[in-house]
Amino acid sequence: MCFHRPSYLVTLIIIMPMGAMNLDDNIKLQILSFIMLIVLTVEFCIHYVTHGLHFNTVPLIGDDFTSVIGTVIFNLAFVVTIPSWVNEKKPKVSVNRSIWYSTIASVIGYIVVGLLGAWCYPQAPDNILRVLVSNESSTFTRICATLFAMGIIGLGIPGALSPLALFVRLRVVLVAMSHRSPPCVARFGSC
Repeated sequence: MCFHRPSYLVTLIIIMPMGAMNLDDNIKLQILSFIMLIVLTVEFCIHYVTHGLHFNTVPLIGDDFTSVIGTVIFNLAFVVTIPSWVNEKKPKVSVNRSIWYSTIASVIGYIVVGLLGAWCYPQAPDNILRVLVSNESSTFTRICATLFAMGIIGLGIPGALSPLALFVRLRVVLVAMSHRSPPCVARFGSC
């Protein structure tokens, strides 16, 4: 197997053991990732506010919507995880309440972070992390942006969309539907 970048190998080494786990087996990693997401997002918002906001730079309605659909679909791609999550959740957990609250919180978070970033950096590139890791930002913000890129995006994208993660979800659903043991389904799923 050829790796074009060392980061692919590092991601594989980190993701592979998590892919072999059930969702409830890696709950500590999920909680750590969530805490990391909240802390880093708050740091970025503080950076935007202290760096200065220019409120007149963001129009109420833009004129180029070419990347909107892809961004929305990509950022709300959690729907592929719902079937396996429903099979793993505790019976007392409300599916509707969990999905609605988390989706509303995510949308509000995207709007707040997006507006603050746009007000702070009107001429920013498509990927605001490029600005946050540049010399224009403080050392602490550069470290946080690097951690965000590696820990949230780098591990989140392969974790959410990789064949390995989809195999984990498929295995969970097959176990729930067929009442077979996880090793039996794992052999079936890996054929």
